Amino acid sequence: MKIHVLFGVRKEAYEGQYGTEVRLAWDEYCIEENPEGWDEAVEKERQAIGDDMQAMRVVVLDVNENEIRKLIIGTPVVEAKIDEASTEAEG
Repeated sequence: MKIHVLFGVRKEAYEGQYGTEVRLAWDEYCIEENPEGWDEAVEKERQAIGDDMQAMRVVVLDVNENEIRKLIIGTPVVEAKIDEASTEAEG
């Protein structure tokens, strides 16, 4: 899956004052369905932030969709050991 991310760096009074910001993100499927919407959203964000940004750029990130899906809906695994000394025998 490709995620299109609009990153921005604010104008700084000194180097390192601000970190890089994610201003907007859409996945490739949303953009395929509504490419004009993406373009409009990027332009709206650029206008909203105005002159506060030193630079803004769309970067496309390629992520493993299956791994993301596992993180979201996967079954968590909890490792444990049986404490046999504390385990009571049945019956």
